[in-house]
Amino acid sequence: MDEVLKQIDFVSEHPRPRLGIWLLMPLMIGYLVVFILSVQWKDSLKIQRVVVEGARILSAKDIVSLTKILAQMPLYETDIYSIRSNLQIEPMIKGVTVRRQLPNTLDIIVTEREPLAALSNDRILYIDAEGVLLPHVESTVQFDLPFVSGIDSLVGAQLGRPLNQPDVYQAIDVLRTAQGLGIYHSISEINMNHGGDIILNSTDGGVPVILGRGNFLKKLEMLRSFWNNYVNQGNVDQMRYVDLRYEDQVVVQWHQPGDTGTSKTTF
Repeated sequence: MDEVLKQIDFVSEHPRPRLGIWLLMPLMIGYLVVFILSVQWKDSLKIQRVVVEGARILSAKDIVSLTKILAQMPLYETDIYSIRSNLQIEPMIKGVTVRRQLPNTLDIIVTEREPLAALSNDRILYIDAEGVLLPHVESTVQFDLPFVSGIDSLVGAQLGRPLNQPDVYQAIDVLRTAQGLGIYHSISEINMNHGGDIILNSTDGGVPVILGRGNFLKKLEMLRSFWNNYVNQGNVDQMRYVDLRYEDQVVVQWHQPGDTGTSKTTF
């Protein structure tokens, strides 16, 4: 019996070899080789193409120049966040997405700010529908924008930042309402009159339209109806001005043929 126990103890002191570990070694080495090769492959990828999407006002060349990307830069060493930051400095760019496209392409998708109006200032500037001040840029796009005049000085205003003049947002309200009614392009200028009655100038004949303040939707609806029924029939040259400040009325001051006087008609 003692001999049997000794034999058992002797056997337990020499465990069987763990063959599983040795079988996994080739697989682990294979994964390591693949990892090293993939790193080397990524390092070998270079930027050969930059594709710009969404640009209409700015040229693709100008956008690529803003990114400060150099040809043959390593694709995966390029700082995507730095490129995006460089592009967002441009006031005309509202948003941007940058992504890598294997094997050699960088995609840049931009959202531009659309000018809503031009500002009468010592130089031509634009504003968008959010009141952001935009620069005048050289572009293949021909803007057909009304001018906004009669606002306070733009001293201290920064490009790419919203303006803080209340009259700017009143003008935007008028123009957005006009867009919805389809008469936006009938307005050549909107004079905010430094807080006084708002005066529109029409593109057709340059007729002044005294809009006043408030209730813009109703007033512009009346103006559209009046313009379609009367002005489009060829009477624009006879009008001195249109006044929309009266409740549910369109008051027109007419030039009298062969006379310096005027007559007034209420519609």
